Amino acid sequence: MYQGEDKQDLVTDIRKKWKESRDGLAEWRKEAREDYAFRSGDQWTDEDKARLQEENRPCVTFNRVGAIIDSVTGIEINSRQEVRYYPREASDRGLNELLNQAAKWAKDNCNAEEEESEAFADAVICGIGVTETLMDYEENADGQIVEVRKDPLHMTWTPSAKKKCLEDANYVFNAEWMDKDEAKAR
Repeated sequence: MYQGEDKQDLVTDIRKKWKESRDGLAEWRKEAREDYAFRSGDQWTDEDKARLQEENRPCVTFNRVGAIIDSVTGIEINSRQEVRYYPREASDRGLNELLNQAAKWAKDNCNAEEEESEAFADAVICGIGVTETLMDYEENADGQIVEVRKDPLHMTWTPSAKKKCLEDANYVFNAEWMDKDEAKAR
């Protein structure tokens, strides 16, 4: 795809898409930050806080939003469903049972349910919940499947994407700060 001198074209293309996405999702990102603040009980505007302070009145907050979000996320936890693979033909039964056990083993060994629940809570709060499934070779030289919840505020994607799960996105970025040595190692 990108080779030799074309690597600079790759960098240029990534920067262009990054800027397009950053600018196109700026309003969503602002609203998402407000959503997280609202969920945490920070529900007063600066003007309202100033007016109340002028009048020597306390900023009392009854955070009913937090309770509702906790209820919805609690329902998700209590109604988790197991991934099941079903055979298309009777001869596939043995293979499907192996796939079912492998999926269960992988999820059990990487705290997947907790990561998925955190991502679900993100989706309830701001509309986007993200997990990443990858192989980790730090703990086990043979590799270990891990599932990690990603902060939706670090994610960016094709601004015109509208379908569920961003199916129509041409690209998705995960922007996380890291030191230069870690970036080179990756």
